[in-house]
Amino acid sequence: MKLVYYILLGCLCVSLFPGCSEKEEVQPLNLKDNYYEVPEDADDPESLLRREFEETMGIHLLFNDTLRNEYRGTDRYGNEVYFVQKVDFSYYLTSMTKQRYLFDYLRDIESQRAAVEFMKARILSAFSPKIYPYSLLLVKRIDSYKASLDGDQYELVDEDMDYIAGWNSMAVSFRDVLNMSEQEKQEYAAIVLRQIVSNSISKVDESEFEKFFSYAEGYYEQWSIFRPLSDIRIVGFLGSNPLMGTVRVWFSKAEDQASYVNALLTMTEEEFMAENGNYPACVAKWNEMKRVLVDLGLNFD
Repeated sequence: MKLVYYILLGCLCVSLFPGCSEKEEVQPLNLKDNYYEVPEDADDPESLLRREFEETMGIHLLFNDTLRNEYRGTDRYGNEVYFVQKVDFSYYLTSMTKQRYLFDYLRDIESQRAAVEFMKARILSAFSPKIYPYSLLLVKRIDSYKASLDGDQYELVDEDMDYIAGWNSMAVSFRDVLNMSEQEKQEYAAIVLRQIVSNSISKVDESEFEKFFSYAEGYYEQWSIFRPLSDIRIVGFLGSNPLMGTVRVWFSKAEDQASYVNALLTMTEEEFMAENGNYPACVAKWNEMKRVLVDLGLNFD
């Protein structure tokens, strides 16, 4: 059985526990190497695509979460020893999660090129380069597993995910990108953008939304029979949830935010104002959410 040592990407200190005797030689790691970069002598189509993307976009492009898999010899029992470094999406600057991810890769160059063009034209173009991720992993499929309490087993908790983010990397799944219609590409881009923005908004201090929330204060998550509204847009709601019959449940704060994120990503300002411009709360909340998203690095030009 092969003995594999894993290094957690991004850790400030790295400790290896090879389980060897004092007489066995320990090989030092060359920490100066950047294994996100394409090797200088690589000239295969995938490497050329990755290098061109890095040069033009300033992002390390990956199609595999394994950064290196180096043979280090054998241990005292004759087992082969490898040093493996992977992009670790379970690591954050402030915590570690028990979540682990399994990727199905884009293995042919045509799918890889299609995914790259999709990211350039439909996702990255919506953001300022100042908030681009350090690295970008483009794959076919993402499944999420969570460790049991004792850490011995993993259970599938989320399958066929669209997007995940770690502390210095982002991964996006593209499924059968070559056969997506233009309409499907537009819809999928909107889904991924919403998830990226929602993930970013969740890290924004709630005080930034104090004015945004003030218009519907006292109505969040209330039943319409107890907190009636003749028109939900009076308090800036763009929707509500059905309960029973004509009874509605007003949006939560998170749903209120999400509705404006969706509007900003799918509508022009002219379209939004044509529908909601007569409601001061809607106009103010549109402007407040746009301010926050611009501060996060989104482009609306």
